[in-house]
Amino acid sequence: MAKIHNDKYYTPDSVVQKVIKVLEKDVMSIKEFSRIIEPSAGAGAFLKRLPNSAIGYDIEPQSENIIKGDYLKQNIPYTKNSLVIGNPPFGSSGNLHTEFIKKSMEHSDYVAFVLPGDMYKKDKFENIELYKSYMLPAVKYSGVKLRCCFNIYRKRKGKLKEKNIKDVEILTFSKTKSTTKQQELHWLNIKSDFRFIAFGTIRLLKSTDKRVRAKEIKIILKKKVNLKPALGKYLKNRSKVAVSTPNVSKKEIVELIYDNFPQLRE
Repeated sequence: MAKIHNDKYYTPDSVVQKVIKVLEKDVMSIKEFSRIIEPSAGAGAFLKRLPNSAIGYDIEPQSENIIKGDYLKQNIPYTKNSLVIGNPPFGSSGNLHTEFIKKSMEHSDYVAFVLPGDMYKKDKFENIELYKSYMLPAVKYSGVKLRCCFNIYRKRKGKLKEKNIKDVEILTFSKTKSTTKQQELHWLNIKSDFRFIAFGTIRLLKSTDKRVRAKEIKIILKKKVNLKPALGKYLKNRSKVAVSTPNVSKKEIVELIYDNFPQLRE
């Protein structure tokens, strides 16, 4: 995605129409929401397809019907059957959209956002439930082709289920300026079933590779399963959908194994 001011990426009308259609199928007609807010409206890509009563906020609005202001600092009262919809800024670290999700759920019942593709099916908030998640076709946002996802959130009724696994050891190594050759050698000598670069150019590494990268992860299987296809596909897709520099965490690998191998669930 080409970056615009304040880390915003403008949404093509074809995507706006598609996600509104999906929202109406999964939740309710757009006309039935008591209040609709677009939090980072920009030129009003979503507002153009929403009822006239919809409210738009933006730090640098490009339309006179959009309120100028930082959405995250607004004091917005809760309204039943309300919706926040749009394409929030991702931020330089690629995580600003999470603040928009949390803020929106404070005063609304549903949040429907176009998000970086690595948020697809990521149910990670303690009190916010990922109700629906769809991967969108690759289209151009501000002139650059990228795959994003469309997530619909609502308030979580129960507790977020913790995903724990067994018979698997996941090790992480981060190389810094203070890392010694001895520490690198120790890492290389740890035998594992899988080793991959977890930051930047994400990919599997051969056991014979003697170069230690900035961040690596090793997976040791104590119970043999055919993990390679699922892991390879995940790492490949993770690189494709990342907005900022791809960075795979240990938690993500735990979730991958948990979701694909029931026999390894704790």
